[in-house]
Amino acid sequence: MATAVTQPTQTLPGLHAELELYSDRIVVRQNDLLSQVFQGTRTIAPKDIANIHLYESCFLNHGQIHIRLRDRTRAAITLDYKCEHHPIARAIIAAIEAQLLLTETHH
Repeated sequence: MATAVTQPTQTLPGLHAELELYSDRIVVRQNDLLSQVFQGTRTIAPKDIANIHLYESCFLNHGQIHIRLRDRTRAAITLDYKCEHHPIARAIIAAIEAQLLLTETHH
């Protein structure tokens, strides 16, 4: 029996949410009250991701990760983060893209 992974391999603190990367899923936890009420915690399997983009912009002092899902009836996920976290965001994007490649080769 496989055991569930309980600790994230990487974590990106965002302005209004935190992205946790696990070997089998991505979890976005809202950390402000308004977002918690309307969006809550979202868990996404790599196979459910259509594409992911990283937007780095120090002009606004923050970057953004945008995750579009295969199921277009589910809202895309956007995570804003501070510029100082660009290296973490790049590492997470690279890891997610690697998971997406593995998912595509197994289908």
